[in-house]
Amino acid sequence: MGQISQAQELHQYATDLVQYLLNETTHSNEEKKQFVLKCVGFEQLAVDIAVQSGEIAQAIEIAERGKNACLTWLLFGWTNEIISPSYPSIHQLLNPTTAIIYWHISPCALRTFIIKYNSPEPILVFTPIQNVGEMNKMPLPEAIQRLVEFEDWLKDWNQKYREYQQLQTNDASDKNIHSWQAEMEQRLLNLKDILNISAIMNELEDVTHLILIPQRDLHRIPIHALFNISPSLKEELSKQHDYTFTYLPSIQIGLSLKSQQLLQVQNQSLLIVEGPKSINYPTPQFAELESEAISQIFSYCKRILGLQATKKQIENALSGDENIFHFTGYVADNLSQPHKSEFVLAGEDKLTIEEICKKPIASYNLMTLSTCETVMTNNQNITTEYVGVVTAFLNQGVSHVLSPLWTVESAALALVMIEFYRRLQQNKPAAKALAEATAWLKELTAGELQQWYEELLNKLPQEGQKIRASLALELHRSRNVSAETKLYNHPYYWAAFKIAGKFYFA
Repeated sequence: MGQISQAQELHQYATDLVQYLLNETTHSNEEKKQFVLKCVGFEQLAVDIAVQSGEIAQAIEIAERGKNACLTWLLFGWTNEIISPSYPSIHQLLNPTTAIIYWHISPCALRTFIIKYNSPEPILVFTPIQNVGEMNKMPLPEAIQRLVEFEDWLKDWNQKYREYQQLQTNDASDKNIHSWQAEMEQRLLNLKDILNISAIMNELEDVTHLILIPQRDLHRIPIHALFNISPSLKEELSKQHDYTFTYLPSIQIGLSLKSQQLLQVQNQSLLIVEGPKSINYPTPQFAELESEAISQIFSYCKRILGLQATKKQIENALSGDENIFHFTGYVADNLSQPHKSEFVLAGEDKLTIEEICKKPIASYNLMTLSTCETVMTNNQNITTEYVGVVTAFLNQGVSHVLSPLWTVESAALALVMIEFYRRLQQNKPAAKALAEATAWLKELTAGELQQWYEELLNKLPQEGQKIRASLALELHRSRNVSAETKLYNHPYYWAAFKIAGKFYFA
């Protein structure tokens, strides 16, 4: 409402009161943790005050400190010692062709910042208001209106996704008719307008790589896909952008990752866990094919298959010498209790993130999680920060984590994973390899897929009868479709895949 001085005064009073209550010696560390997580809105509002005061660089520093505080408390418990970067140090992540897109959500605003190489301060992106609301008969400020529109969008997305999860069966036709999947493209186009991705792109001249740093529920949305989705072919052709994307939970985590070298497959050893035979989760149909094709790319590969994928086996294997880990089972993100996010293993075995992070996983240059599910324990939005499997692994020092945002149809999943590793084999950066693999899938025709299957069939070992039979069946199906049909052009198939970690500068 423009009353900046009063806002600053009230904010200082509130934060002083929070600190006073924290200093009371009768509280346990767990009580302090729960208390500060309830009060994170004060730190988030400080970003809005800084923005309205014209201190944009300071706003980013405050936003980043609040983010790192939440991540630290959620992962490790209460502490007063929060490590967070200054604005000048952020530029260590950048070069002239790389920019950071940083989103911040407070109780009253959704803001987007762009940080460019050696820029004196961030660019604050403004969105034209489409649907003017009323607050005492006055238009809502732009950042508030954007938050209102996003929360409405998110409520609809979450509700439809929960319905989709509940209705999933082995019958693919049931999945295809659900509105979450059928209407995904239009929903993403609506979000593109709400976040004003076009205005962001107008600020990115000469930029080819984007580091995306979402906040809260934005972590569960394929933001990268918004840059590559258009309402019409004409617009798509007129605005061709060849961006690559990496995600980071925070700038500080990106700065803490070890200096990244190119992932040269010929110098890497692979640990692959293939289709654990879980009681409650079905093995993805193409998990075996995916594993076989990927393992052939590496000169050294350790495979743990089916019923062998017990908790004890995986714990022992994670302490080995491999530096790429590929998991074709299910990973369940628990949003309310991040340390209980878990790998679903053979039988009823589970391996929690808390247990995995006790292993020396910092030696891994890449962890690939083929199938992920988000456990929605309630209908509330995230008010603190999103902490899932990816965040935990990066925080432990893993260089890259590749994962889908939802469970993708098994054949499309296998195609992306195999093509991703093939491009790594060509010594391409991981972000570039994933961008090329998903772009390839999006434009893949039935005729091209038929040829791809035939070439793969010729490379498979003769003893793999089950894999060869499954592949032969898919080959037969592809012949029954028009050769020009793009089988996987819908964003359900290609938009889910995201890679997080530190970008490699060539």
